Amino acid sequence: MSSDETSLGDRLNSSQLKSFANNDLLGFKDIEITFDKIERFHELASRWHNETCGLSSITKKITNLNYLKIIAMGKAVVPLILYSLAQQPDHWFVALKALTDQDPTSPKSSFEEAVEAWLSWGRQEGLID
Repeated sequence: MSSDETSLGDRLNSSQLKSFANNDLLGFKDIEITFDKIERFHELASRWHNETCGLSSITKKITNLNYLKIIAMGKAVVPLILYSLAQQPDHWFVALKALTDQDPTSPKSSFEEAVEAWLSWGRQEGLID
């Protein structure tokens, strides 16, 4: 990892990690968030970004194997996805809908409005600061 690339674990402070590990909302209780899972999420998200950054097709972005592997990690990654969405907005909406069975956006939401709707939802649910 280059000096320009910091791991997600390095960018999160201890209170954020504790919040991720202790979340009991929306069925998140008793889901353990380990540093290994955080690192795995970061690896998959980095690969996903690298492999799809030049794509204009949202379908190709959300059917990328790394994106699907992130969804397969389960609800434990929802706070990590929200954190990533806040830091580097991207098309995390399908993953969030699949993992939470929620959709705080409206059908006419722009990308920016959808980002803000999900971040607002995450704050209301106590998943992010």
